[in-house]
Amino acid sequence: MQEYTDIEAQVEFAASKIDSERRVEISLRDLMFVFRTVGELIRVFHWPDDVQKGFDDGHFDNPNPPYYYEEKCDLQGGEKSM
Repeated sequence: MQEYTDIEAQVEFAASKIDSERRVEISLRDLMFVFRTVGELIRVFHWPDDVQKGFDDGHFDNPNPPYYYEEKCDLQGGEKSM
């Protein structure tokens, strides 16, 4: 049985895979854009290729779904899937 997790556990799982000494610099002006519009974050913050590959490969994906996750029924087999 899978354990359900909260947002904090999801973030901590991904953060635990990143070197704590790795740093990113962002200007105050850019930070204000992020603060005002979370949707601007992706355009303001450019992921290095290795970090983007980690997201693409699911390296930061916690194997336990968040508590609000609902399983979907497979239309062909009738079994639940994630």
